[in-house]
Amino acid sequence: MQRLGAELDALPGLDPLARRSFKRQFFSKAQHCPMDKQGRLVLPAELCSDLSLKGEVVLVGGGARIEVWAPGEWESVCAAEKEAFSDIADKLGL
Repeated sequence: MQRLGAELDALPGLDPLARRSFKRQFFSKAQHCPMDKQGRLVLPAELCSDLSLKGEVVLVGGGARIEVWAPGEWESVCAAEKEAFSDIADKLGL
């Protein structure tokens, strides 16, 4: 979040009022996600509702971020991205 704030501050040509408004709205959406007694991440009910998440979810590491997916949607994305993933993996020698 700090890195994104710094990138926003460095973004050229952005109206200062728009920058401040965006920061206020963006950072106000950040939420603390506690762990339960078994060490599981507890997502806020509002977030789950907004993303139509029910029951278990898939957490996907994306470098410096984590994405939260409904299992069925994640499977669809994996299938849709399979060829592009394979092409780039081949270029990287993986």
